[in-house]
Amino acid sequence: MVVLGGVDDPRALTGAMQRIGFRLTPGHFFAHERSPFTVDFVPSPVAIGGDVISEFATVSTAQGDVRVLHVEDVVADRLNKYVCYADQDSFGVAVAVARSKKVSLDQVAAFIKRQAVGVMADPFNAAFDRLRQRLNDGPRMLSTYGFTTAVRVEFQSKPTQGQADNVGLAIHRLLNEERAAIHPALDGIAVRQSPASGINGVFAHIVLPVHTKRDLPPVDRFSLAERLVEHVRASLAALPELRDVPDDGTPPVATSGL
Repeated sequence: MVVLGGVDDPRALTGAMQRIGFRLTPGHFFAHERSPFTVDFVPSPVAIGGDVISEFATVSTAQGDVRVLHVEDVVADRLNKYVCYADQDSFGVAVAVARSKKVSLDQVAAFIKRQAVGVMADPFNAAFDRLRQRLNDGPRMLSTYGFTTAVRVEFQSKPTQGQADNVGLAIHRLLNEERAAIHPALDGIAVRQSPASGINGVFAHIVLPVHTKRDLPPVDRFSLAERLVEHVRASLAALPELRDVPDDGTPPVATSGL
């Protein structure tokens, strides 16, 4: 949320939130035990990248009208966070909003053009191309051929189960989106909302259900599983929570059947 014009006395804002049951957390956002949503007051004005937002959409509720971002601004905001902070979840939100709402990609493209300057040109343009590719893909029926493998990853510090699952989901999405560049036989990586992952200290095993366009012999399954691990290792910069994808010299598990 944004208080346009700023807040003269932050203590008054904190007191008002506390009176309706919200507590200020160490992360400087407000949480309520009966709400799944947290509330964060960010500085005025409303801005996305270098753009100051002055026009808003309106949602009518029983308690009154609420001004919110237009869907194009939501997509732009999430793409901006994805590019600037390598936040994979933000890219997923951009795709989900663009798919579920009527979004003018021309408006999003205009935002990208304004931000894609100097060293930021390639990252912003690549993010927009990736968004368009995801929107054009649409829902896919995956092949019934395939196998299950796993990738062993090392975190910067011991993760919670939720953190391991989130990174697992990011790995699933990354491999699925880049399947054509990884191997021609790869039909897709099943993207799960709750990826199976096991934690051992700072390490986690991420399970990957792999769909292929045809049934592969064991030697080809192992080769493809190794290539998937190598692709994750090469993409560590996109997953800042990870320190390494260890290469311990053993071939990845690749069991037949999904």
